[in-house]
Amino acid sequence: MIRGFIAKHFYKSSVVRAVVIYPDRRQKTYWVVPEQATVQAGSGAYSINDVNFTLVKNIPTFYYDFDKPEPKALYGAPPSYMTADDYNTAISARVAHEIFLSAHPGFDAGVISVVLGVVSIVAIGLIAYLGNEKLTIMQETINQLNDYIKILLGVS
Repeated sequence: MIRGFIAKHFYKSSVVRAVVIYPDRRQKTYWVVPEQATVQAGSGAYSINDVNFTLVKNIPTFYYDFDKPEPKALYGAPPSYMTADDYNTAISARVAHEIFLSAHPGFDAGVISVVLGVVSIVAIGLIAYLGNEKLTIMQETINQLNDYIKILLGVS
């Protein structure tokens, strides 16, 4: 039987991961290639099946108790004590709650973006107008200085 590093890296299409859980709560992972629906992990032989496994990074993973050859049933959830009518009532209550929340008036992203767009356009227009006023005043001041210099130098 091929095990360990070689199985993990060179037989990826047929390797399975067997995780053995010991009584002292340790767990050890074995990478093995199954032979006839059994795997040899450590000192024990364990069976594999098509029901009790998980896919971890696309590798079938089986969990075993140390002293039991069958894999643990991971998805054996306890039965639900809710009847079909109770379930229907719970779903209806949730839908009603979601409708109530969606009908609650408030600001959404569309309204906020429109308001911010209008405010930014007004701000840019104001800056351009005031900047043009300042440029006009600076132009008049420069023309006055130019006239004074011409008078002082006697240039007409």
